[in-house]
Amino acid sequence: MRVLAVLVFALLLLPYVVGCAGSSMRIETFPEGAEVMLLRPGQTPVVLGSSPVTINQTANPEVFTGAAGVRISKAGFLPESVLVPQTRFSTTSVYSLKLQQVELPESCSRQGAAASDLARGVATVQGLIANKDYIQAESALRSLVNKFPDVSVLHDLLGNLYYIQKDVARALAAYRASNNLEPNNSQTTRMIDKLSVISGESYRKEKQP
Repeated sequence: MRVLAVLVFALLLLPYVVGCAGSSMRIETFPEGAEVMLLRPGQTPVVLGSSPVTINQTANPEVFTGAAGVRISKAGFLPESVLVPQTRFSTTSVYSLKLQQVELPESCSRQGAAASDLARGVATVQGLIANKDYIQAESALRSLVNKFPDVSVLHDLLGNLYYIQKDVARALAAYRASNNLEPNNSQTTRMIDKLSVISGESYRKEKQP
């Protein structure tokens, strides 16, 4: 009986022991060697390392506390951003990102300057979103989309911005615009599927004769 009691106690204790391991997230990029930086509203960005990198709650507790985002950047490629999942339970998240190389029309006589403007504009937008200045972020993004309509990452950022504000319809439209430009982006496809379920579109399609 004593052995049974000890066994039951150990089983009850197991979830708490496992929970102490903490959450972690792994950032993988193609190509590798991208700088991974933590963004928190009102705070100076903190470099977490270069991809591929694993960030765990034990070594970096500030990453998993409160609203936070991670920016991934590499010279010659457009920056990407990831929202850090907030949960009470231990989770392991893996993000595999294919960085989009800055490609501009051959007719552009100042490609270098235009590429710098584009990368700088994306970084500015990500900073505005991290600081929850959504109105300015949308305005800046709209200007970038008008200037570079064929850059899918800009439409993804617009979708992220609307998703944060729980504007499902506009977020879905933005992600679809990105998907039209880059159909093989798994992250964009995942968001389209998720928002289609939320909006009820998947249910309506299943019910059609």
